[in-house]
Formats: sequence, structure tokens, C-alpha cells
Amino acid sequence: MFQNYIKIALRNLLRFKFYSVINLVGLSIGLTVGILILLFVSDELQFDRFHDKSDRIYKVVTSTGEGGGMETNAWPVANKLLTDYPEVEKAVYTRRAFNNMMVTYEDERYERDLYFAGAEFFQIFSFNLLEGSRSEALREPWSIVITASLRDQFFEGRSALGKTLIIRDSLEFTVTGVTEDLPSQSHIQFDALMSFSTYRRMNPNFTYSEGWGNFNVRNYILLREGASIDDLRAKSYNMYMENIGEWLKELGMEATLAFIPLKEVYLNADFYNGFGPSGSMEQIWLVSAIAIFVILLACINYINLSTARAVYRAKEVGMRKIVGSSRKQIFWQFQIEVLVLTLLSFALVALFIDFLLPLFNELMGKQYDINTLIRPEVLVGILLILLVISVLAGLYPSYILSGFRPADIMKTNMGGSGTRGLNMRRTLVTLQFAISGMLVMATFIVLNQLNFMRNQDLGFNKEQTLILNISNVPSSRGHEAFIDQVTQLPSVESMTRTNALPGRPGWQGQLAVPEGKENEMDYVSTEYMIIDEHYLDVLGLELIAGENFNPAKQSSLVDGLIINQTTVREMGWASPEEAIGKRIDSPSKAPAGEVIGVVKDYHGLGLQE
Repeated sequence: MFQNYIKIALRNLLRFKFYSVINLVGLSIGLTVGILILLFVSDELQFDRFHDKSDRIYKVVTSTGEGGGMETNAWPVANKLLTDYPEVEKAVYTRRAFNNMMVTYEDERYERDLYFAGAEFFQIFSFNLLEGSRSEALREPWSIVITASLRDQFFEGRSALGKTLIIRDSLEFTVTGVTEDLPSQSHIQFDALMSFSTYRRMNPNFTYSEGWGNFNVRNYILLREGASIDDLRAKSYNMYMENIGEWLKELGMEATLAFIPLKEVYLNADFYNGFGPSGSMEQIWLVSAIAIFVILLACINYINLSTARAVYRAKEVGMRKIVGSSRKQIFWQFQIEVLVLTLLSFALVALFIDFLLPLFNELMGKQYDINTLIRPEVLVGILLILLVISVLAGLYPSYILSGFRPADIMKTNMGGSGTRGLNMRRTLVTLQFAISGMLVMATFIVLNQLNFMRNQDLGFNKEQTLILNISNVPSSRGHEAFIDQVTQLPSVESMTRTNALPGRPGWQGQLAVPEGKENEMDYVSTEYMIIDEHYLDVLGLELIAGENFNPAKQSSLVDGLIINQTTVREMGWASPEEAIGKRIDSPSKAPAGEVIGVVKDYHGLGLQE
């Protein structure tokens, strides 16, 4: 019987070629969009699930209220969790080392991302260690674990154990391990890990028992088997307030401890991921909604064409019923036709995906290939999409067509369904146009937003401006000598120094308060950066009140502050002119000083922020 259904379905598709092609293309587009977005969603939801102990691994974060806070913690936090709370089996300290620093071996130099990590790192996480011991690789000072890609660049696949790499042109590290290149579905990404004991050697003030005010380490814990994370949350919730509560209150803030399951770190929008990429559940919901709408449009298109052509299939239905076919058999005949058409559309889907995949990768920032489609979860998803489209597209036409009565067909009444079918088609066409209109409008809005971001005046001059990283220069005297030589070049008009610049923020989240105000409600969260007297000119910032830093006025260099218009408003001053001469204080002593100038607002970060 099933074989007969397929034969009849193929005959009907070949008989009505133009109609079949229209439906074939429509269903192929729906399938293509659905599969591409399925690929993205399944990839996003699979982050960090490859670790053997992923169900027991948590990231420790500092919550400052309203679901957000810092992804880093105070120095003693992880150590206290390990020693005072029996629920915690292991805890690891990690910290970003140097941004894009040079790693050198003999005459080869590469710029790479480096992190410090404790000896427990490879005992908690399941990254595949190709060379070295999981328990010892990061134990001793001046030890470094590199990825296979970095090993191959330096040693061309040969063993790297025991080799010496130079970091920052002067620090010697011994390779104690090589890890397999990290999976793309990991929120932790690095080129090399240096032992945390090295960080302690380089920072003699670091201690596991003190430093509650230093929120600059990142911690993960491994929960003991059978332990409850809820119990740990309840016990450790007030750890900060119990140890530095009075100091935090003086700063006008509260801090509590929070734990994010490893599988949720990547998609957690409340806490920034400083160890690699981050995703967004909002983005997943958005692209999923787009996929649903496009699939729905394809199904509606099929339904409309099928019901509109009911008159051509009516006699076929009547004859079948006369010779003894039941409504159930006819229903499944039409349903199989949709399934066959959907299966045939896979030929077009393969062409569409092959053409669109590079564009999709560029749009979503991914690196998918055709082989990615054969992952088990993707194959199961494709099968479900196939069944959903077949059912949605075929259910209503199959129900209507199989319901025709022979006697009504002979009277050309079509089972009394003409008006009902017409109303249904009108409803579906209206819905189809509404969804299409929404998608088109949304596309234009996004295009307009992107065009706005591309053409918006950022408030500073970025043309002909080159950024040089001189953090490797060993001393301030070295900085001065370097700058003197650069400024003497005929192609250099001017040069400035800063610890931050547009696109690379300075110290964010610093509390500041205008003079005369002591109420915690008056504290303003600010970002501040260190600049010299040439900064405004080099970036073309507009000074609208007061003056720039002046080397002839030592007081301005020591105590002067230049703020922007938004800071003027947040401090409660009526105008930029009124702000000149006013003081700004801070519980942490920075930023603090006297306002000597006000610049026009400019965009220090991306327009989306």
C-alpha cells in the first residue's frame, strides 16, 4: 500500500510540473532556513557539554544586584570555598595574563592570548592533554601549557615538552604540557596557560587569605558528587558582606556570591565571559522565531496552492471513493504526496546550503561546513523539521480533499466546502502577507540600524590614526625615548599616550561623587582613563569648557580632571561651565580631583553599548 502511495504521488507531481516546481522551491527555502538556524541553535546550546564533569562544574561570580555583577572575584573567595565548605571538591584560580602578547622561540615570534591557571585546571576540565601530566603540568612556577596549533607553529609537530618559550621578550617558561586544540563549543579559549604559581611569583602581594578588595581573579569550582549547589549558595551567599560588608556599604554597594552552571556560562547575559566567546539566549529566540515564520510561510504557500487546485483533484477523489477507497486511505495518499515533495526538495536544499553557508558563517560569526550537518543532534533536528513541514503543509489539504463526497462532486458542489475553503485561503493569505510584511520591516529596521552605525559621527577622528602597543617597553624612560624617536619621524604629525582609547575601555565601574555630597545615592558609576596633554588634539575631541592639561601648570597634571557632558549631567551640575573648578571624590581615591575641562560627548564604545 505504501509503495502504491509513493507511485501515485510521483505521477501527480510529474503531471502538474509547474505547480510541483513552485511547491518544491517554497518548501526548499523553508527547509534551508530551518536547517541553517537549527545548526546555529544546536551549536549554541551545546557549549561546554563535552566536559566529563560538566554537571558538577560552576563558575563563581560576584553579584552586585539586579541579576548582574562581576565575573571576577576577590582573591580569598575560591580558597575560602575550598577550605570552609565541604560541598566543594576542587577550586581553580585563573586570570587573563597579557593581551595579545608575543611568544618567542628562537627566531619565531607569534602574538597570542595568554592566561594564568591553577594546577587544578586540567583536573576540573576535560580538555585533552596530548603531552604532559594533568595534575602536574601547571603546578610549578614558570610552567606553560600550549595548544597543539602553537606547538606545530614552533616545533612542526615534534614534542614540545621541556622546551623554553620567551614571553614579553624576557620571561622564560618551560613547556610542561600540550593540549589538543580547544573545541569551538567551549567558552574557555586560550593559546597558552601559564601556571598560577608564576602569577604569585610575579605579584608578591597576592595572598589567598587577604585581598578582599581586589576583584581580579576568575574562579571555577568542582562540586562533590551528591552535594547540593543550593546548599552551597545558601551558606556562601553573604561571604562578601561578612568579610568586607562595612567597606562595601561605604562604597554604596552590596556584593553576594553567585554560581553559574558550566553549561549556562556561555549564554549568561548577566555576567561577561572574560575567558572567550559569549552567546545570547535572546539571539537564539530571535533566529528561532525567524525560522518558524519562514517555515510557516512555506507551509501556508503549499496549503493555498493545494486547496486552490481542489477542483482538479475532486474527480480523482470521487472515482476512488466510488471504487471503494476510504477517506482514511485518500487522506494518507495526499499526506504522502507532501512527504515525497519535501524529500525531493532536499536536492535543492543541498544546493542552497552550499551556496549560503559561507554567507551564514559571516553573518553569525561561525565556521560551519557541510560535515557539521552530520552531527547526531543536527540529523535528528532535520528529521523533525521534515516531519513538521510535511504535517503542517499537508494536514489541512489532506483533510479537505479526502472529505469530498462523490454525489456532491457530480453536482460540482465540492462537498459544500467551497465557501469554507475560500475563507480559509483568504485567512491564510492574510496571515502570509502579515508575516512577510513583518519580516521585511524587521529587515529594513536592521539595515537602517547598521547603516546608522556605519555612518554615525563618533565624535573623534579615527582617520590617519595608528595605535602602537608599547607595554613591552620596560620603563617610563624607555617610553620617553621611544616617543621622542617616533615623533621625529617626518610622517608623524603628533603622538599621545593613554591606557585606553575608543573601543578599548579604561577602568569601568569606578564610583565617584561630586563635592559636598556624601549620600550613597549620589554615587555615580564612571569610567576613567589616563591621558596626556596631546590626547584631545590627536583624537580631535572638542573642548567645550575649561582647558586642556598644561605641562606649565603642574597642578593640572597632578590634580586635574577632564570630564564629558554626560558626567556633568550625572554629577548634577547645570552646565559645563559650572563644572569647572568643582571637585570629584571617590571612595577608592580614583577618579578624584578638580575639573579643569569638559569635552563634548563622543562614543568610547560601540554604538550598541
